[in-house]
Amino acid sequence: WSSDVCSSDLLRLATSAWCGLRGIGRPAVWTVLTLFYRVLSDFGRSVVLPTLWFLVSLIAFGVWYGMHTTLALSPKTVKTLATFTLANSIPFASSSRKAFEDSTAVLFSQGIPNAVHTIGLLNGLVSAVMLFLIILAIRNRFHIG
Repeated sequence: WSSDVCSSDLLRLATSAWCGLRGIGRPAVWTVLTLFYRVLSDFGRSVVLPTLWFLVSLIAFGVWYGMHTTLALSPKTVKTLATFTLANSIPFASSSRKAFEDSTAVLFSQGIPNAVHTIGLLNGLVSAVMLFLIILAIRNRFHIG
């Protein structure tokens, strides 16, 4: 193998990878959404991937909420943050409202800061997408035809 052949093959490989990633004539936003769909759920074929991403998002949002509370880190605070995060992630659950109110009283006794409301919106959106991908994968698993 000469160096010309190797560099030529490497250039062709890089070019084809870039075209495959970017797509020819396809909008960049569509490409990014396709990549997210692949990474988050293997195109709707995996139940495990969106479940893991859902759990990772719960931990990440719990840490983010913890940055806005004045309480010291303790097992009780961690449990309350987990309850608050889960209540924001699954707002349609019947026990979610009571859990949200109880955890809010402990974490934010002076009232919920505006930043936490914004984080809560993002948390709800991410959780809704992850739950949708989990349900989609279950549906695809039992799809006939």
